[in-house]
Amino acid sequence: MKPEEQEADLTLWANGVAGVLDDRERPELAVVFRAFARRDANAVREALEVFSPAMLEALTEMVELEQRDRAEAGEERSVEILDWLARLVEQIRDEHRTIDLYPDDGGPVQ
Repeated sequence: MKPEEQEADLTLWANGVAGVLDDRERPELAVVFRAFARRDANAVREALEVFSPAMLEALTEMVELEQRDRAEAGEERSVEILDWLARLVEQIRDEHRTIDLYPDDGGPVQ
């Protein structure tokens, strides 16, 4: 697949995931995938900032699985774009650790 086709396919995938998440009443996750489909780093970052560490970990695993599948299919451009999302998630995870946004009890700091 050409790089442009890979980008278009990845956009379709992200919008499809967002639709499924909306159907399962997970709008906070759907927002991330819609912003990702637009390649809007600010909107992705804003949506991720409210995620708990467990949600960030689950999102990381989801992105890694998709990266692996697309790497096996030889879709280098898709892997690059998914890596961009993975790096944003990792930045937010690092920021959460740095400011201890979620203490040991798992709830947000009051």
